[in-house]
Amino acid sequence: MVSDEQLKAARQPQEEPPPKWTTDPASERQVNYITGLVRSRQVPESWLVRIKELTERGLTKGDAGKIIQALKPLPVIVGKDDTAKNNPTIQDVPPGRYALQTGPDENDLSFYRVIERDDKEHTGRKYRIMVQIAGPNETMLKYGQANDIARKIIRAGLGDAAALYGHKVGRCAICHTRITNRVSRELGIGPVCGGRVYEDWEVRVDTAWNKLQMQGLDPRENVS
Repeated sequence: MVSDEQLKAARQPQEEPPPKWTTDPASERQVNYITGLVRSRQVPESWLVRIKELTERGLTKGDAGKIIQALKPLPVIVGKDDTAKNNPTIQDVPPGRYALQTGPDENDLSFYRVIERDDKEHTGRKYRIMVQIAGPNETMLKYGQANDIARKIIRAGLGDAAALYGHKVGRCAICHTRITNRVSRELGIGPVCGGRVYEDWEVRVDTAWNKLQMQGLDPRENVS
């Protein structure tokens, strides 16, 4: 005979185990990003002690993602107003498309594209240019203008600026493929490209997945 306590326990929602990736070792990119955040944010001493403890124990991807999410909203130290570099340039922005909020209205947006080219005639190295997108037209920006926009993109967050483009245009900002997967729609960027611009990508995917499930939607579903 099943007891009342057993029936009650069976009715309780079972807590799902954390995704496997959360226990994998933190990536070098995550560690470097945390280092940049610690150097540029006003981090409480107790937080620094805890981060050091986790690092010495062996930082996991799950730990790293949570640390990044906690550090990003903290006030910025004067003179260190970006997440990793004090003087970023267009070379620090991956090729792709980005959107920036330029006014108080949600539709006050500017769209940009970073393009990588080969300098075959001179050095043989790759270099990047930036164009501003206005409908079907693209206008190339001068080097100083491009660097100024690059700094704004980095300070807005590479991933967030790329996702804003994806949400508004319906295409992945990096590969420009139309976004059809429900999780990718929620995130505003494709599953492979998201890892290139978000240091806390796994945490964002997990959060989006849980949000869709709570809404009764299948995260794996493709939508038109």
